[in-house]
Amino acid sequence: AFSVWALPLTPRSPLILTPGFGVHFFSTGDQPGTPELPSEVYDFYLDVRLLYKHNERWSFDLAVTPGWYSDFENNTSEALRIGARALSIVTWTPTLKTVGGIVYLDRDDFPFVPGAGIIWNPTPDWDIQVIMPKPKFAYRFDATPVRERWVYVAGEFGGGAWAIESMGYNDVMNYSDLRFLVGMEQRGAGGAAFRVEAGYVFARKVEFRSGAPDFDPDDAWLIRGAVTY
Repeated sequence: AFSVWALPLTPRSPLILTPGFGVHFFSTGDQPGTPELPSEVYDFYLDVRLLYKHNERWSFDLAVTPGWYSDFENNTSEALRIGARALSIVTWTPTLKTVGGIVYLDRDDFPFVPGAGIIWNPTPDWDIQVIMPKPKFAYRFDATPVRERWVYVAGEFGGGAWAIESMGYNDVMNYSDLRFLVGMEQRGAGGAAFRVEAGYVFARKVEFRSGAPDFDPDDAWLIRGAVTY
């Protein structure tokens, strides 16, 4: 759950505040040799984002995201993570943009990931974003003056890191995976919007700061939905 608040610093530079909360549930089932995992972990964060348009060609997307990520058993400073990103967007033509920059995750397994690629809209019905770490190819199949409906295929780098208590000791758990998704979404200038998608999750890995043995969960299927207003 999250909410988005936009503050107009200047006509060219809105400041966007996104406070959010998340909960993740874990179950290892009966798989032998699995480490002890917390039954649930929690996210509390505030994304502070500045969108700055320098001119018609250059714009910038800058953000810092302090957050508290913990199972509520390990409440040491290990639960504090401060992510950030710095992206530049260059508009070459009305239909083509390039993106370059870096995303700082403040995680042990992946401290940084690139934020780079292209955004191409050859027609109003195509939205092609070949951008790491979340590429997306979307096609608009229905449109009215108040809403648009799109189908898409996408990729995603998923996971997170949380301070946990394991076997009576404080530790940090890092989880990562890769995802291939297909979905449908409704976009609109106002009112309700939604997204439903399904996908395949692979390259899953759980690692621990303490050096406890890694755990590679099996591949899995994903079903996900979201509603925004």
